[in-house]
Amino acid sequence: MNYGVKATKKRIRAANSRKKKYANRLFLTFFKTAFVLVLFLCVTGVSTFIGMFKGILDSSPDFNPDSFTPSGYFSTIYNSAGEVTDTLVGSNSNRIEASYEDFPQDLIDAFVSIEDSRFWQHSGIDLRSISRAVVGVLTNNYKGGASTLTQQLIKNTVFNGGMETSKGSKIERKIQEQYLALQLTKNVDRKVILTNYLNTINLGSNTLGVKAAALRYFNKNVSDLTLSECAVIAGITQNPSKLNPISGAEANAARRKVILQAMYEQGYITKEEQEEALADDVYARIQNVDTALKENETPYSYYTDELISQVTEALKEQLGYTDTQASNLLFSGGLQIYTPQDPQIQAIVDEEVNNPANYDAARYSVEYRLSLTHPDGETQHYSQETLKTWIQQVKGQSGFDGLFNSEEEAQTAIDEYRTALTQDGSTVLGESVTMILEPQTSFVLIEQSTGYVKAINGGRGQKTANRTLNRATDSLRQPGSTFKVISSFAPALDACGATLSTVYYDGPYSSGEKEFRNWWGSDYKGYHTIRDGITYSMNIVALRCMADTVTPQLGVEYAERLGITSLVSQDQTLSTALGGLTKGVSNLELTNAFAAIANGGTYTKPIFFTKILDRNGKILIDNEPETRQALKDSTAYLLTSAMQDVMQSNTMYTRSGSGVKSTGTTAAIPNMSCAGKSGTTTSNVDVWFVALRRTTLPVSGAGATITSH
Repeated sequence: MNYGVKATKKRIRAANSRKKKYANRLFLTFFKTAFVLVLFLCVTGVSTFIGMFKGILDSSPDFNPDSFTPSGYFSTIYNSAGEVTDTLVGSNSNRIEASYEDFPQDLIDAFVSIEDSRFWQHSGIDLRSISRAVVGVLTNNYKGGASTLTQQLIKNTVFNGGMETSKGSKIERKIQEQYLALQLTKNVDRKVILTNYLNTINLGSNTLGVKAAALRYFNKNVSDLTLSECAVIAGITQNPSKLNPISGAEANAARRKVILQAMYEQGYITKEEQEEALADDVYARIQNVDTALKENETPYSYYTDELISQVTEALKEQLGYTDTQASNLLFSGGLQIYTPQDPQIQAIVDEEVNNPANYDAARYSVEYRLSLTHPDGETQHYSQETLKTWIQQVKGQSGFDGLFNSEEEAQTAIDEYRTALTQDGSTVLGESVTMILEPQTSFVLIEQSTGYVKAINGGRGQKTANRTLNRATDSLRQPGSTFKVISSFAPALDACGATLSTVYYDGPYSSGEKEFRNWWGSDYKGYHTIRDGITYSMNIVALRCMADTVTPQLGVEYAERLGITSLVSQDQTLSTALGGLTKGVSNLELTNAFAAIANGGTYTKPIFFTKILDRNGKILIDNEPETRQALKDSTAYLLTSAMQDVMQSNTMYTRSGSGVKSTGTTAAIPNMSCAGKSGTTTSNVDVWFVALRRTTLPVSGAGATITSH
């Protein structure tokens, strides 16, 4: 029995031993499996992280030192006196480039001390700052400051200012930013990096770079900034909207104090210099000089409006740019555009165009648009013409001509009209009202010997927007009797053997079903010369000259030779002799046609700019005059001689004793040899005068038109 018990115990012990060994083996197997799994996960995680990190680095922008420079600079326009007349500012281009040598040492030290104190020592990324930032995040006491100046430059130039919308994208950009910062610092001089940074940063009010900021806030060159002023500008960059010294002077002052303390602690300035700067009443000197913000401030002048079109076309035609490329270069390329605009003449022109004493009336037309949705769901559109009809028919003012005596009167009529239209419960979808001072006018002055456009004005009244209707260059109007010289008398003298003494009969005249008469009525003067036809602006003489000597086809050809581009095939009629055109002509082209006559028959394409330089001072376009011989010099001389008579006191009498006076006497300038030609259309809707001036100086052509819409 004892043997049996012992055997049983032995078997139990053996079984327990087997269980323990099995458990140990099972545990060891599990541990090995878990270890392998954890190791696999760690290796996979690290590999995935390395792969992701490598992928982020591989997707970084290619390293190119040129890509870290500012890309947007406003373009500057200069007049003939070398004065800045306008600046062309595109998005992100209110910037003026400066070199490292332009920066005062205090400005450099101010930015380095507050933005990146180890800029001159680190390798593009500052591990101390990164560690401090990490600790700040972990302790919920993050105050920023991990990005170096090099990283900030890369963010502004390569990563569009860091505008990511997700945390993942921001982390990816930060990794790429640091990677590029290491390369940039390794390959580019730190002074170049700092120069690009100071030319790039936003310093409030869309003012980019320290040179533009020095002009905007202190109206001085960046090299002339004092220590106190340098601290003001350095204080803006942390938060350009909040720390702007114009709108946020108090916040900027607090930041400036911190900067001066940092400069002192880092050994850039002495205690005395710090205290002197703190005592400076610098904010009393803050200005708001408009260095470039034209699209938000004063509208471009009419001259600049046309200059933009001229430069754009030149960039496309001469350099092969597309519309988009030309526009980008013009508004963001830092171009220097030199024009022949004469500031003194332009000032006189603008003053006289807007002088009320030069007009016998001041009335207002209205450009009106109204869109309504009626209760039945129908949408209807109304205009100034429907307003005019309503006033004539509903208000009973049958003689209303579309002009109001004041802006208040016009607005009252508009309000009444809108009320009448919406009485049935209609809803206003949109409405626009533009008041236009009448009569309107335009003016062009061209130096005929060079083609230089010295002055233009595209309309009476305040200019309220950029690239609006320019009546001097864009508006086609009927030229009236001014066109007799160009389309009838010029080709007769130049190509058909006529002289100023060639005679035509002034009597009743018709062509087809159309009957013509002179501008003074149905009184006719008999036989008269081409000289008389010009002096007294005789319609029948001009018509017979074209019909009997020139032909309408040749008349159109000569007008085109003199630079008129708006003619069409339908203008090959006798009416062209009197300026009755399908589309009309622009003041610019008509004036330049007469400038060609003043220039001995040599046509010169109008020049609005003399040269264009890129932002580095290299000539892009040197605008050489484009000329051609449009008339014989003898023809030009004869036409000028006859147009001199236009401005003399001449009277042509008939047998009955009635007389017709020369048409330009009121425009004559005492003690100056002048020539010119007037032109009017039916009911004086268009009134023109084109003049030539001859002194010991070059001859000039000036064209003015007064129009009533």
